[in-house]
Amino acid sequence: MRYVTLLFACALGTVNAFMSVSSPRLRDAHMLHMVAGRVTSLKPAASPLLNSGKAIARSGELLIDLTTTLDLYGGGLSSAGATIRNAGDHIAQAAASCRFKTGTELVCDEIRESATCLLEASQEHFKKALTEAVADKDVTLETGIGAVIPILENAGTSLEAAGAGILQRASIEDVGIRYL
Repeated sequence: MRYVTLLFACALGTVNAFMSVSSPRLRDAHMLHMVAGRVTSLKPAASPLLNSGKAIARSGELLIDLTTTLDLYGGGLSSAGATIRNAGDHIAQAAASCRFKTGTELVCDEIRESATCLLEASQEHFKKALTEAVADKDVTLETGIGAVIPILENAGTSLEAAGAGILQRASIEDVGIRYL
């Protein structure tokens, strides 16, 4: 159940990365350029995105470590952990791209790729792990996995929408409020 909490916290950290830009103090501190009411700099989102990416990647690593503890090698749970780690790496790469004026398209691509990883983890790997837990009659694992699936699906869908919103030049504040 700790993993559910950790993944949820990571998803909230990603939301905060986009919503923090709306703070007047940050807006003044970074002198964000406005074009027709739209933020053209993603720089303020870099640090929170990096922290979120590292946390998501670490949660994937912890999930892989859990499979070692439970002697569940090569199953759906370890595949889900690897895919979640990749999702975190994509978010961290998006954070690195936020620091550059020309990085907007890269940020969109990385966020959307992270979304794809989270959706793959929830729709394929965790469902396989759920089937394995049912077959092993492990009710605790079954309950935990069942709780994670909708959270990851929601996070993946939200990240996909956020990436699309940035690509469509929505303001960063709008992305944080409407999509995440």
